[in-house]
Amino acid sequence: HIVVDEAQDLSPMQLRMVSRRSLSGSITVVGDVAQATGPWAPRRWDEVTTHLPAQRPARMVELTVSYRTPAEVVEVAGRILHRALPGMSPPTAVRRTGVGPRFVAVDGAGLGAAVAAVASDFVGELSPGTVAVLAPGSLVAELSVALDRAGAPAADPRLEGLGAPLSLLPMDLANGLEFDAVVVVEPAALVEESPQGLRALYVAVTRPTRRLAVVHERPLPDALRG
Repeated sequence: HIVVDEAQDLSPMQLRMVSRRSLSGSITVVGDVAQATGPWAPRRWDEVTTHLPAQRPARMVELTVSYRTPAEVVEVAGRILHRALPGMSPPTAVRRTGVGPRFVAVDGAGLGAAVAAVASDFVGELSPGTVAVLAPGSLVAELSVALDRAGAPAADPRLEGLGAPLSLLPMDLANGLEFDAVVVVEPAALVEESPQGLRALYVAVTRPTRRLAVVHERPLPDALRG
């Protein structure tokens, strides 16, 4: 038996490679097509199962309950998902934190300072938890400098792992990760830079287990407006 996680991000060729390694056709694939951000991102599971062994009919089991993401975040994520994949519903959250997502609009050159302030607040509130700043790739270097200047240096998880109090990473590396709090930076640019647009934003806002903040200078995408 073969088990494949994050199957929504495998290409058709990769899925066929998995299939060729199964003698019996017994394979379990796990994933969320709403969080597919690769160049081959499927919109439905039958686009995945068509590349799996035909010896057995595919049986789909949908998980409808979210134990990780609080209801306040799921409500925001649901609006994004409705725009990204009409007809698909987010899971139902089983808990509330009592704290809604925080939206911070900034003017001029204050983006980096605002991100540093919000991230520092989260680090202080949630210690010894983990906080991540998720940003478009084009802003990561600028934000790293801003965080250093503000006395809130952020770790690069690619070099230092995921245990630091504060991490900074481009959105395209966030899939499958989770943090106590997440600061999503400039969602309009994030949507523009990702091949999967709003689905990348959906991934970003569903990374926190406790707190979410969105810091932006540009207007928010419609999916994030009230």
